[in-house]
Amino acid sequence: MSRARRVLLALAALAVIGLGAHFVAYLLYLARLRNPPPLSGPVPSFRHVDPETLGALGWVGADRSSAFGRFELEKPDGVERIGCFGDSFTWGDEAADGLDYPALLDREFAQAGRPEVEVLNFGSNWYGFHQSYLLWESVGTRFDLDAVVLGPSSFQEDRDTTFNHTGDFEAGAIHARYVLDGDGVRRIDVLGETPYRRYRRYYAYWTPATYRRFDRRAPVFLRCLFPESRFSRNPFYYFDGAIEEEAHETYRRLLRRMAARERRVVLVHHRPEIVELAGALGLPNLLAAVAPRPLHFPYVAPRGHGSPAANRLLARQVLGLLAGEPEPGGTVLRTTDPPEPAIASRVASAAPGILVEAGGKEVGHLYRMGSGGFPERVETWDPTRTLLAIRGEGQSVLDGLFVPLEGDLEPASLRLRHPDSEEVIPLGTPKRLADDGPIAVLTLPGATVALHTHLGLKAYLDFPTTGPPIASLELRVGGATHVGRSEPPSHWVPLEVPLTETLFLRAAGDVLLEEGAAGPRTFDLVWPIPDGEVRLPIARW
Repeated sequence: MSRARRVLLALAALAVIGLGAHFVAYLLYLARLRNPPPLSGPVPSFRHVDPETLGALGWVGADRSSAFGRFELEKPDGVERIGCFGDSFTWGDEAADGLDYPALLDREFAQAGRPEVEVLNFGSNWYGFHQSYLLWESVGTRFDLDAVVLGPSSFQEDRDTTFNHTGDFEAGAIHARYVLDGDGVRRIDVLGETPYRRYRRYYAYWTPATYRRFDRRAPVFLRCLFPESRFSRNPFYYFDGAIEEEAHETYRRLLRRMAARERRVVLVHHRPEIVELAGALGLPNLLAAVAPRPLHFPYVAPRGHGSPAANRLLARQVLGLLAGEPEPGGTVLRTTDPPEPAIASRVASAAPGILVEAGGKEVGHLYRMGSGGFPERVETWDPTRTLLAIRGEGQSVLDGLFVPLEGDLEPASLRLRHPDSEEVIPLGTPKRLADDGPIAVLTLPGATVALHTHLGLKAYLDFPTTGPPIASLELRVGGATHVGRSEPPSHWVPLEVPLTETLFLRAAGDVLLEEGAAGPRTFDLVWPIPDGEVRLPIARW
């Protein structure tokens, strides 16, 4: 055998070995995928949604009394219809049936003397605006809507530039999207006739040309070799600009098309830049406003969605916008510290776990972050152990970050490191809310504590923007040191805390706080003990 032939055979063997290793990496990648659809079985069906549309949408929300599938296509005489489109915030995730914002908007119209108004919920968990637009165009336009309401979320760039935005957390969550095409947009549908076939085509060893060109995520044959964070975008992608540039331009074009067909379009959104984008279009029948999003108790659900109180606030804003009010919105509840001295009382009845009570109703619960990345309710607590509520200046104890302490209370300190300097702030000894209660409070001067609980707990300390930026910090309290590092230096500093030992209070999803009572009301923290329960006033509103 000649030398040249031996070299060629060696190169061929190396290529086969490399291809085999690559295929093994691909198989390992498939094994890590979460929740792929079954090979066979019944295909879900939803009223008013044909199979082709369902395949393009990926999934549809249906099990709420406010859901559009509960209504007939033909609008009764004398009825005015409003359709609310969006993601989990519209759908009402973490709120009981009837306490999602479309249902509460319907209730607000009835209480305002407008019982002829019907509010239909077209929201679905985890939707991007492209999916909401597709649902509106394919289904919503058949309901003869008098107004369309968009938001307060779902305009999210990462959801609208790919065919699966879950990061493989839901391997079967594959959906169509829109791409820029000349002066307009073009809908790019998914490949495959059934959920399983769509899954197999999207995760095929050699990515089909449609996905190689129009999915901002890197193709599977690259994702299986490298962490996806290595790819700022798919190297074969049709658009060379930034993700915001592409997504926002699709939003402008889709909003123009929607406004051209609907009588009124109202966009309320948590992000001011999305509101500004819509307002800059200058369309007479498109009204845009920033949606309120209070992040204090009782407005946040355990995983970060709006509580019933937040949904009512949003419903009142939308009601005002539709009525032409210049500054719509409802009253935001504010909480303050309880009267001093707070007294812990022991009673014979036993609480069904640790909870927040107001007016005889369970309005909130204590949570810790579970090992799966989702909040878990805390049912029991040893009252001999101290829970330290770390809060910012001006914040309620309800909004603190609770960490357990061992032993007696000790003086705390905060060390801030700036790019060119360092300062140590003595914080004194945390103070108990009641002499015989397990709750102590530590206030950080000039700071705000923020908790983000969506798909994992992240705690942040926010410091005034007038001071020098912070590179790192150390919070020393009760024999433990919590650190935070900011890169580049900023005023938002993530605080490293042990997730399973960090507790926080969140609003219940099945109770709507009643307003209008004279004088302050009290929130009590209630926890069980062997012979009954203990109640401690923790805040008032």
